[in-house]
Amino acid sequence: MDAYEDDREDEADEDLTPDALDLTTDEDRVAFYRDGVCVVRIQRRAAPRKIRETGTRTLPAEPGELSDAAMWRQLDAYFKKERITARVFEVDEGGTATLMAPPKRKQSTHARARLDAAVAAATKRYGEDGPLIAGGSGIRANWPQRVQAKLGKLAARR
Repeated sequence: MDAYEDDREDEADEDLTPDALDLTTDEDRVAFYRDGVCVVRIQRRAAPRKIRETGTRTLPAEPGELSDAAMWRQLDAYFKKERITARVFEVDEGGTATLMAPPKRKQSTHARARLDAAVAAATKRYGEDGPLIAGGSGIRANWPQRVQAKLGKLAARR
């Protein structure tokens, strides 16, 4: 191991610690702090409860469980409003910071069907020879660049 590899490992360790511009939260993920000041408080809402069978009156919603997707939607709205891109860290009781990532969005069945049809057509025309491109869902490295670009765009659609 040379000196440069040691430097790269140190930079990687520093990259996983929050700085003044990043957001931090605790395990309950309700309040998010930037440099010690609460900047985002996640709104936990539940559906209103009916009091009677007639449904004429409802009570205010009680705080409910919040999915990761709903939490990230609120954080993304804050980032968009403030025009920032900050990393989000969860800090446990021991003080260990863990980088949080938004959940990956699933591709719709319609978009997936269009991609599968396009890959099948490209396979019929250009063949199955050549190595697969990582994460390309069947896209081959020896296919023309324009075909790879088109299939890449289809794969990115949600």
